[in-house]
Amino acid sequence: EFEKGLRHAMVPAPDGKGLMPNFSARYCTEDVPAGLVVTRGVAELAGVATPSIDTVIYWVQDRLHKQYLNPKSGSVRDAVDLQDTHAPQRFGFTDLHDFLTKLGYTKQMYPPAKRPK
Repeated sequence: EFEKGLRHAMVPAPDGKGLMPNFSARYCTEDVPAGLVVTRGVAELAGVATPSIDTVIYWVQDRLHKQYLNPKSGSVRDAVDLQDTHAPQRFGFTDLHDFLTKLGYTKQMYPPAKRPK
């Protein structure tokens, strides 16, 4: 059953003994900077801690020789490779309300639900 799930691209290990993840596959090179770092950036604007996400980002960025999350500040805002991400901080957002307002999320998107009498 497990073998039918999502698989990560693999390459031969440098020591020739088995396989290792291919860190140049899109799961690392695209999904992290354009997905996971975006989530982390929004959480940062909201003041929400993301320890599990941080662990994954640090793990991937070490293997890609990138810095999407600054290990000293713990922030996306001042990461060396922020320009390679789609995090809101890349576009100058520093405040959650400003971010949501500019994207139109503070407008009422749906009519209020009718309450039963």
